Amino acid sequence: AGMLPLVAALVAKNVGGGVNYIAVVDTLRVSQEEIAAGLALDNLFGLLYFPAVGIAGALHRQKKQENPATDASASAIPATSSSEPGASPCPFQRVPPVSAESIATTIFVVAAITALAAACPGGAPLPVATLLSLALAFLFPRFNSRVLAPAASLLSPVVLYSYFSMAGAASAGVFAAVVSAKYAPLFPVLVVVYGAHAALIAAWAGRREDGFPGLPAALIASNCAVGGPATAVGLAAARGWSKLVVPALVAGQVGNAVGTFVGLAFYKLMTMFI
Repeated sequence: AGMLPLVAALVAKNVGGGVNYIAVVDTLRVSQEEIAAGLALDNLFGLLYFPAVGIAGALHRQKKQENPATDASASAIPATSSSEPGASPCPFQRVPPVSAESIATTIFVVAAITALAAACPGGAPLPVATLLSLALAFLFPRFNSRVLAPAASLLSPVVLYSYFSMAGAASAGVFAAVVSAKYAPLFPVLVVVYGAHAALIAAWAGRREDGFPGLPAALIASNCAVGGPATAVGLAAARGWSKLVVPALVAGQVGNAVGTFVGLAFYKLMTMFI
């Protein structure tokens, strides 16, 4: 299959995020060198993508400030009513305290889901773990939001970045690998992926849907897929698009939920024709 498993992982990453990338490469048994090389190439394109998105958002906001009469649908983040100095107007920047009980319960639930997923036949524990996590969130939303979510928000970046660090450390020659002919097929794939984002943003920029400005909605939707909910919410808050903060969070979480399965479905579909 050549680079097809890695291409499928990149598809998953650009639908959901890094966790979907890891789930797909683990399921399809991609080597550590290829994992690191795929991330390095995707990050190379990301170095161009994220500044471009930020500049486009800043230029749009500057234009709206110069022409406030045309900004009827854009809603700037209102000033906070709190008397606390430096209080943040964005509610998602206020992280609730995480108790030891919440952390312990979350670790127990993660261990239980991991054991159940590993016990399932088929050799794909990460997609199974994703399904079990989604089922838990849907069946017990209050328990998930009050107990698991605060601790998971604290622990998951640590675990994910630790994995990325170890993957990079295990592939000291990744730069030489990236510039080798072996990974040349990934360049046109990423050009198509990021080019499609640019084309859709440009096509959507002049439209208005549900009271949202066309360009901000397009930038946030694209950012949800490329960077995930954290970067999309950050962009919406930084640019004053308060009406897009919650949609950015929801869309990013949906991308995380389906990204792994989109990548695996893409791989299965491509193997039928290659």
